[in-house]
Amino acid sequence: MIGSMRRQSTSVAQLFPKRVSRHAKLISLNRYHFEYKPSVSPLSSHQLHQHNERCSGSVPCSNCVRRRVECTFEQQKPKQIWINQDESGKKVVTRVSAVTCKSQSPRLDLNPTGDQIYYLSHYFETFLRRNSCNTKTDIFTDVIGLMKDQASGTFLHDAVLSLGAMQAVKLNASEGIDPSKTYNLAVHYYSKSVLGLRNALEKFDQEPSARHRILWTTHLLGLFELMTDATGEGWIQHLVHGTSKALVAAGPTSCQSGHGQRFFTEIRIFEVCRAIIFNEPTFLAKADWRCLIREMRAKEQGNADLLDELLDIIVSCSTLRVRAKDLIYYSDADDVNLPKHLDDAFDVAQEGFRLRQSLIDWEAKDQPPKQQTVENASGNFSSLTKAFFAATSIYLSGVFDYEIPYWQDMGIVAPNLSEEEIQMHVINILTHTNSVLYNSSISPLLVLFPLRVAGARSWQGWQQDCIMQNLLVVERTFPVAAAFRADLMGVWARMSPPT
Repeated sequence: MIGSMRRQSTSVAQLFPKRVSRHAKLISLNRYHFEYKPSVSPLSSHQLHQHNERCSGSVPCSNCVRRRVECTFEQQKPKQIWINQDESGKKVVTRVSAVTCKSQSPRLDLNPTGDQIYYLSHYFETFLRRNSCNTKTDIFTDVIGLMKDQASGTFLHDAVLSLGAMQAVKLNASEGIDPSKTYNLAVHYYSKSVLGLRNALEKFDQEPSARHRILWTTHLLGLFELMTDATGEGWIQHLVHGTSKALVAAGPTSCQSGHGQRFFTEIRIFEVCRAIIFNEPTFLAKADWRCLIREMRAKEQGNADLLDELLDIIVSCSTLRVRAKDLIYYSDADDVNLPKHLDDAFDVAQEGFRLRQSLIDWEAKDQPPKQQTVENASGNFSSLTKAFFAATSIYLSGVFDYEIPYWQDMGIVAPNLSEEEIQMHVINILTHTNSVLYNSSISPLLVLFPLRVAGARSWQGWQQDCIMQNLLVVERTFPVAAAFRADLMGVWARMSPPT
């Protein structure tokens, strides 16, 4: 977060190790380049000897899955596909050859019955009911509809079954499945989905109709990572190098209606949270994507919800933080053009005041009665919206007040908040995130952003205890919350009260 720049030397991003997670497969789309890599570094023979068990040779092997370690299976070169653009702007697809895997699909000693598959689908639906992200989409209906077309493979269905199995693991469920095999089933279908997705990407040019199934699969695999990987690295790989860049490759026109629009509506809040948590740029700040959002809002004829509008402001705040960071930390002091640097600094501050006014104007809007009815029926999204507003207000202040000496030395007035205002927002975040976690079906993932912001400004023990308790609630389903807890404990250990 923004506090990491001076007072908080260890950020969430720094905490995550630079590695691929236990089951993570990298999707890399560099200039529309899709690359799916299978497993990471194999265990050495010495490590295997320490475990007193040999790798069974399947992919991933049943022994290694049961022990939750990586197989000693020989790595293969990734299959890959390039999607470039010629001078006319038309996409041109070039296939790149790859070494095929000795075993074309994962083989665990599992033979799920039709009843088990039914129950795994049921647990997938349970996961969706407990992890709502907006009021406008019905993921289950869309995904089930897309699953019916399996001409390009079963990778989407496999992702659904993997997520359903992992939800059953979290619930310690036994209805319709054997609890002793549920985790193995989850890994089996995850691995199968990854391989199927890789093959689908190789045939991307031949089967453009598979685009939406590919997008949904990357999203579901990312959610699976969040349920299994405490670092969050696997999710970042799927979202940043998979879902987001695949959307960019497809372009905003693919999201103007139908499946594309509903998928974009679902994924947008995850991309917003990623950008602001890690202080990174996002494609959502680009003019063509902002235009898409305006067009979508216009079609709703005044029925756009306040959270949707707030997400636009959050993207602008995240973009401003990137600008401020580049201005302060990446300017060459020996080769700086002082007049231009001063102009750039004034522009950043002016944009900060504009965004502060946007937040004030947003807060002044009355919530339409129709929207309140929808929210009451689908979950307490008004509480999530208020938590996001309070967190964004603090975040915008932090763009400036963590480096306030810089702005003071430049003679620039910054749009930061007083400590009293910040503490008011902290209390609001704690109140509304409690409501989201205990009184709604909203995904616990969505409170990580406001809780992390509140944590950076929580000086009192009761505030810190409340944040830790809420993060533990998130961690029950998504162990990535452990990284946030560890990060905040470091922040608090270094924290000195405000003057």
